[in-house]
Amino acid sequence: MLAQLALALLFLFPSYAAQTTPPSTQGSQSPTNRPHVDQSIVVGAHLTPEEAEEGRINDIYQPMYKLLQTGDCDGIIKTAQSVVIPAAEQAKFETVRKKFLFLGYRSIGDCTFKAKEFAEAEQTYIKALDYADKEDSSYAITFESIALCRMAEQRLEGAEAPLRKAVALLGEEITRLKKSDSYDADDIVTNDVRGDQDVALLYLAVLCFRQQRSSEALLLLDQAYEQATKFQARAQIIKLIVDTGRAIATAIGDDAANAIWTKRAPISN
Repeated sequence: MLAQLALALLFLFPSYAAQTTPPSTQGSQSPTNRPHVDQSIVVGAHLTPEEAEEGRINDIYQPMYKLLQTGDCDGIIKTAQSVVIPAAEQAKFETVRKKFLFLGYRSIGDCTFKAKEFAEAEQTYIKALDYADKEDSSYAITFESIALCRMAEQRLEGAEAPLRKAVALLGEEITRLKKSDSYDADDIVTNDVRGDQDVALLYLAVLCFRQQRSSEALLLLDQAYEQATKFQARAQIIKLIVDTGRAIATAIGDDAANAIWTKRAPISN
């Protein structure tokens, strides 16, 4: 995920356009201790018919999973369209069918975004939403991806609603999962979701800046920074929040805000 965060700067500084990458490949890069829709299932001796079907299609999906690790977008799209999606469409169990259809369309969307075919990527992400697990953070992140497509096409007016939806959904997931309102190193899953929300807040702040709502943008960055530092988000996330805060403060000539953001620095983790 962290390699994709530089995408936010694309919408602040056009010179970053050449570095554009998919907004979300969390499915293939999430920590192994975080539940996610693309985790392989453990095949045991006594399986229900649904578990057996999931295992069978999971075996079909594995070559695409390996392609996701290497970022081979030509292979990802070909495998998703010719193998994974057709197999998923034939699944008898709805949960199995939706899981692998989501993974197929989500991966195609990420690769299409990487190719800067933003309109096509947006439509693919919208299609993926039909199959998403609404209690998995990938559902919220897909709304975020839709917003980024619109931002990349300069359709700023249509980007705010899906970004706010992503922030809200991630907040609901944090509420469901959290063990405490204080930092707990063992609450790994919740802290990971908090990091996702920090990134969504960052993108929303960039959007507000682009819409000449700089005060709101800085408030959103304050919110992201406070949560990121309180719950010890990865240093790269905090750095990008700080860098964006300084960039916005400098752009609008707000010396007081610039002084605040200049004093802030990533924690060591």
